[in-house]
Amino acid sequence: MNVKQFLDRRSVRHAGSGTALVALVIALFYLVNLIVLGAANHFSWYFYATEQYDLSISGAADELLADIDTTEHKVEIIFCDIEENVKQSNQLDYVYETAVGLAERYPELIELSFVNMWLDPARVAPYRVAEDGSEQNLNTATVVVDYGGEFVLNSAAAFYTLDDENYVVAYNGEEIFVASILWVTAERHPVAYFTANHGEEIPSSLYRQLTAAGYKIERIDLAAVTEIPEDAGMVVISSPLYDFQRSAADSAYVSELTKLENYLENDGRLYVSMNPTYVEKLPRLCSFLTDYGVTVGLGTVVDHEAALPGSAGYSLITSFADGGIGASLSAQVSAGGRRTVLSYAAPLTLADTEKASVQPVLYSATTAHLLRDGEESEIGRTPLLSVSEVKDSDGILIVASSPFLADTTLMNGEGYGNKTLVNSLLSLVGAERVPSGIPAVQVDRSAIEDLTSREADIYTALAAGVLPALLLVCGLVYHSRRKNR
Repeated sequence: MNVKQFLDRRSVRHAGSGTALVALVIALFYLVNLIVLGAANHFSWYFYATEQYDLSISGAADELLADIDTTEHKVEIIFCDIEENVKQSNQLDYVYETAVGLAERYPELIELSFVNMWLDPARVAPYRVAEDGSEQNLNTATVVVDYGGEFVLNSAAAFYTLDDENYVVAYNGEEIFVASILWVTAERHPVAYFTANHGEEIPSSLYRQLTAAGYKIERIDLAAVTEIPEDAGMVVISSPLYDFQRSAADSAYVSELTKLENYLENDGRLYVSMNPTYVEKLPRLCSFLTDYGVTVGLGTVVDHEAALPGSAGYSLITSFADGGIGASLSAQVSAGGRRTVLSYAAPLTLADTEKASVQPVLYSATTAHLLRDGEESEIGRTPLLSVSEVKDSDGILIVASSPFLADTTLMNGEGYGNKTLVNSLLSLVGAERVPSGIPAVQVDRSAIEDLTSREADIYTALAAGVLPALLLVCGLVYHSRRKNR
């Protein structure tokens, strides 16, 4: 019997078609699940906790919330769905538990409401229009915090901290609610202006912390305005890639850096973070900082002893200055053994000038080295974060030699004090009622759901179980009929 005759036999044909069909079913099973997994990772579909976490209210906000006037209004936390659906939602169940806990702890301040936004659209209509008149989207996962018509909207995802791959690393429900309450009850909202058109980015964690501290966030093109607006609570230069304008001493042109100088001389608050990679490309900005006592050096500070494991020496475990502002901040930040870490930092040299007196806040360890042009040299204990106080003014300049002071992981990771430090710096520059000291809940690294829980349950069951099972049944029926024909 030759090969062709063997392949033409009925049993072989049936076995071959059956094997091919089974292989196809298996391939489809894995394909469907890979598609769902990829979509879940890309769109952050679900957050299924693998264990129960302690969501009890910490009480850290007792003092912050104590003076809120409730004679005319209470703070209302409004869920845009009925209570039963909110409790069963995979994306809102933690948020619901925190809201209930806050209402129980502060019954004179907070009340809860549940609104079916589809059956009672008039109830949520006021929240569809923003302060500037633009339309805002609402869905059943939106949580409103209202105080006499002043309101903020929070999506379910706003209560979680996500890493760069959209995975949840912490739950911040208590902090977000407290920050929202402070926002809606505040008498004013200063603006944090981020400079634009120099390659700057707004880190999401810094944006979030500024918002929590009561700031509105806006961009400002210094070349296009005559001066920095009066409503500026602070100006932020966030790790620029390209240099700023600076006019000659005898020029009548008011350059970008001249506007910043005028701002500081008029009690302004300026925060600058630098990226060591681009320091050499920013000579005018660096010269401006030197005028206020801060010289940013070339190269990157590394430490193979006092750094986070696995960071190749770049994530420096810092220490606070022994006196002045550094010592006062240390008491707040280092409680409970928390460490403050700066990653990819440039060295700073500090010296008082005619314009400002400067103080160190953070130092590298004595074992630090300077990496420049591929070579390392000993540098020892070096300033990495400083505060300059402008003379004959209440102006303040904060310089961080790293773009990662407000890194997401370091701001929310257990054992790190970066969030407390950022909050302390915001208090230093005049932020009112900063929600400091409110702990985040560390959670297993997992994805967060942006669908409703019912939709996610349906789609997950279809994709992961029902569809492959149906394909397998069809394959077996087909194979059985062909075999018995």
